[in-house]
Amino acid sequence: MLHPMELLPRPSNQRVAIAGEDRISELPDDVLVSILEKLGNTRQAVATSVLSRRWLHLPWRIRRPFLSIFQFLPRSARAGGEDGFKNLQQRDLDRAIPPFVRAAMAFLASPTATHCLALRFLLTDEEDDELVYAVRHLLLAAGAAADAGGGGARCSSVQLDVRATADTTEAQMRDGARRRLLLTGLVARPRGLLITKLRLERLWLTAADVAAVLGACARLVHLTLHGCRAGRGEGAALAIDGAPELRELVVRGCGYRRVELRRAPKLVRLTLESWSSTTTTAPLRLAAAPCLREISLVNSCTRRSSQRFRLSELLASATNLDCLSLNFRNEEIWIQPEDSNRFVAAFGRLTTLSLCRIFDECDLLWTLYLLKAAPSLRKFSIGVQKHSCQYGGSEVKQRQILFPEKRNMFWIDFNFQHYHLAQLEICGFEANDKYMILTRLIMEQAKNLKVVILSDEKTCDECDFQDDGTSSTGSSYPKNKEEKRLIQKQLTEGISSPVRVLVL
Repeated sequence: MLHPMELLPRPSNQRVAIAGEDRISELPDDVLVSILEKLGNTRQAVATSVLSRRWLHLPWRIRRPFLSIFQFLPRSARAGGEDGFKNLQQRDLDRAIPPFVRAAMAFLASPTATHCLALRFLLTDEEDDELVYAVRHLLLAAGAAADAGGGGARCSSVQLDVRATADTTEAQMRDGARRRLLLTGLVARPRGLLITKLRLERLWLTAADVAAVLGACARLVHLTLHGCRAGRGEGAALAIDGAPELRELVVRGCGYRRVELRRAPKLVRLTLESWSSTTTTAPLRLAAAPCLREISLVNSCTRRSSQRFRLSELLASATNLDCLSLNFRNEEIWIQPEDSNRFVAAFGRLTTLSLCRIFDECDLLWTLYLLKAAPSLRKFSIGVQKHSCQYGGSEVKQRQILFPEKRNMFWIDFNFQHYHLAQLEICGFEANDKYMILTRLIMEQAKNLKVVILSDEKTCDECDFQDDGTSSTGSSYPKNKEEKRLIQKQLTEGISSPVRVLVL
């Protein structure tokens, strides 16, 4: 059976005029192309266009086509969804490669400029030589299309998403390291690649491999490494050195001991999630990242022996930091108490601070130390998680697993005033002394505070938890208008500044 892509005529500049069309088809081409682009899936756009001759030429005008080899697999291989299917048969992948390549080549050959071609492909633990040549061919063709277009290049950038199948083992990742790296075409053609966005998932990438990727992709703007590995023990560090155009780096669930930003002159955003709980050194080292403005650190500290880090040392070189997010994933707090004066360099320009998923039993007064350390802060968000997720069994057993004997945080300093904080948000608020005292203290110390937003926990980013009023977390969050008015009155009584308290 032909794939819908193969039902399309060859790209052409000619517009097909059909009498008696529907009113939507009477719209200008630019409007119709915009509708197709908003589908977010080129396969769906193609399937839509084959229903009408009037629309047949429109997919070739999509400026950011996205093609995933998953879309070309037989229906039986797509049953579990693109991010969750397992046991992909090599023969299914082999059959999908030719139409995948033809579709990508058709967009590259289109006379209409393609601003960016996004490609996603999958790897199995078997030899993927055909896919190796196919991807190399596409990258070379994209470069040729750019050269042929001159100043108005027909393809100005390529985005690659390379994923190993979900059932790939660590041994298979390690054994196929060089082949998988060659598959991206990065090492084989060290100059002139159009790749601006690259996502690598479940691949075995050593420090040398990453250096080769960065060296080959001089135009790389966005790099994501998800579930990648580089070795065992404490010896593996990810070094970013010589990425002249890199603006965003995401390292999520990888086995690297530490991320080192040795030379990233234009990096603006960094996300580091899930480092080793046994590491004895800081998971991040900033050497030369002068433009770094946003940092998100996400980790769960599940062992009593886990190292707490001095945040001031971790961020000492981030002198232009504007936004910081710390996510503790409902486990032990992994930052170490220290003198707030040590944060002067890193927190001097900080305007937004988010502390996410603090475990329920943790004291919250320690958060005032970070508020004191950030004199320019304008928005302060605190999130507390009370529900259980990720673990099976009875709720009692879940709570025992989720909340072992965690070390509390006793890090208190009330002797300061803040003059820039405008908004305070507390998610997971409860009508008890812990939350009331914290909120009141911040309202008294923040002299120009405008609004306080209090809410119960609504959703969870790791499970399907939804607080619909029937949850069993034991929350004492005010449920009706009378209780909410009482909270507002208690918090604002005696406060001279006009602070609005919103209890959602």
